[in-house]
Amino acid sequence: IGILSSVSGRPFTRDVLAHFNSSPVPLGLATVSETTLKSLMFNKPAQRLLKDILITTQFDKQGNESIYI
Repeated sequence: IGILSSVSGRPFTRDVLAHFNSSPVPLGLATVSETTLKSLMFNKPAQRLLKDILITTQFDKQGNESIYI
């Protein structure tokens, strides 16, 4: 699965999202702020590959978040 990441805080363009959604290649789009993953989404081909994998976000008592796969 290829993953394209944006660190600028700007959303992905309509063209990027259109190509992402129509691609037969398994792809992911990630948004990162400093060292924190803010969003992660997969297109349909990637979702089919990952159908049995659960990705969750958990927070500790101090409010720090962790991603678990």
